[in-house]
Formats: sequence, structure tokens, C-alpha cells
Amino acid sequence: MTETPPEAPVLTVSDANRAVRDVVEGSFGPFWLTGEVGSMILHRSGHAYFTLKDARTQIKACFFGGVSTCRQLNVENGSLIEAFGQLTVYEARGEYQFSARTMRLAGVGKLQQQFEAVKAKLEAEGLFSLDRKKPIPLLPRRIGVVTSPSGAAIRDFLQIIGRRFPNVTIRIYPCLVQGEEAARQVAAGVEFFNRTDGCDVIVVTRGGGSMEDLWCFND
Repeated sequence: MTETPPEAPVLTVSDANRAVRDVVEGSFGPFWLTGEVGSMILHRSGHAYFTLKDARTQIKACFFGGVSTCRQLNVENGSLIEAFGQLTVYEARGEYQFSARTMRLAGVGKLQQQFEAVKAKLEAEGLFSLDRKKPIPLLPRRIGVVTSPSGAAIRDFLQIIGRRFPNVTIRIYPCLVQGEEAARQVAAGVEFFNRTDGCDVIVVTRGGGSMEDLWCFND
């Protein structure tokens, strides 16, 4: 025999979702939330929709009018960010999400400090002095290129050189251009061409990317 539940108010779905919204939005003030971006959609309306996740869970997020900010920061799936905003409830679907007001790349402050320390060290050694600069020939005969052999950068480089100066000799030193090993491999490529006779110019190149992807070039 089914037990009759005690007397309780009868709520509509709208009533329940509104009550949840009042509790959630009334209990949490604005805060910084950090996580990895996933499922990002930059809508033509100017709004950004994405998820923020860590090793265990994820939360839906939005940034109304935030498309330009996301593009300026090169935020994409996999980016680690810190977003400032608050929890909101979308009553029509009974879903809660994090509504961002601004965002920044996580860890940028620490990376910037490391960059400034390396820059100050090299400047103290006189490596940025103008009298150490070597003139770049107007039309080099042989160019050494340090880059990924499979990236878009080398394809563009070879295409433009082939169209404008087909008689120039190109030598490629293949290396990683992002990740922990990239800085060591790029430096090895520069050292290789410095030891090799015949290269008038050394070019280190890669395509675009996030600040984290490009950071090995600040090593």
C-alpha cells in the first residue's frame, strides 16, 4: 500500500525553477572561477558560450558580449582561464551556469615575471646592444629555417619564397615549436646554422597560437 505523502504546497515547474534561481543567485556573490575551456562557441551575436572544467567536473558558462575579448586573448578549447562573474539560473530550461563579466589567461602573471627576469638577465649581458646587431642582406642567397616541417608556417614561407625569389636556397632544420622541448630544439637549430657555412640569414618561424603555445620563444 502506497503511503500518502504529507500535505505540501503544489508548485509549477516555473515556481520550482524560480525558487532555485533565488537560492543560487542569492547565495553566491561574484567570484573568480578558473578552469579549462571546452565546447566553445563564438556566436555572431557577440556572445561566447563554453564550458569550464577541471579534472572531475564541468560547468556551463557564457560571456555576453565577450567574443572580442576571447579573440584578443586567443582563448580556444583547451585554454586555461580565470573568469570573473557569478552563478545564474536559466529558468526556461532549469539550468544553471556561470555568467562571466571578464576573463584573463590563467598563469599569465607568473609567465610575465619569468619573461621579464630572462629579459633583464640578457640585457645585463649586453645581448640587446645595437653594436651587436648584424646587417640583414637585401637578398640572401641561402636561408636557414628553424621550424616545424609539418606546420602551416613553413608551407606559407616556401610558397612566398618560390613565387618571389625562386633562386634562393632554403635549408630547413625540423623542430617542435610548442611544448616543453620546443625551446631546446629551436635553440639547437639556430646553433646548427651558426656552425654551418653558407647561410646568410636564419629564420625562426611558426604560425599563430595562444600565449602558452608561443611562450617557448621567450625562453
